[in-house]
Amino acid sequence: MRDPGGRVHTFCHAVPGAWHVMGVTQGAGLSLRWFRDEVAGPLERAAAATAGRDAYDVLAEQAATAPAGSDGLVFLPYLMGERTPHLDPQARGVWFGLTAAHRRAHLVRSVLEGSAGPARDVVLLNAGAGLFVAGRAASVRDGIALAATAIDRGQAVAALEAMAKVSQAGVAA
Repeated sequence: MRDPGGRVHTFCHAVPGAWHVMGVTQGAGLSLRWFRDEVAGPLERAAAATAGRDAYDVLAEQAATAPAGSDGLVFLPYLMGERTPHLDPQARGVWFGLTAAHRRAHLVRSVLEGSAGPARDVVLLNAGAGLFVAGRAASVRDGIALAATAIDRGQAVAALEAMAKVSQAGVAA
């Protein structure tokens, strides 16, 4: 049951003969909070509160105006390094593919999509290892249902690989 690559974490389960396998994404939810606090800022939060609305609802509405895949804008949510599936405490968050054509809605949507991507990766890892989700075999369908996103994972992986090369070369990532 142990993943020698350290991509998922395996623990003894309370049920005899069963295992608890999980993936931990360090900064998924944190990424949206960071965006709300640092990019949206206190004025937007105050405006949402004055209108009797939650700032997260306002951000979600903005994100909904951008197309799936954020017109090629990819956000990697590694604001605190990463544990699953890229065991790398030096991984860093990044917007990849940012152009002058992107609007604020693209930024918000890419944060949401980028945070869903690692959850999808965990399900796919489990499916590839023949592990189970809620008593049945994990499948690619679980990954799609968990993180239905048009994010180009190839772009995200390319960005991670580029970051790893920079980090290995001793240049600050």
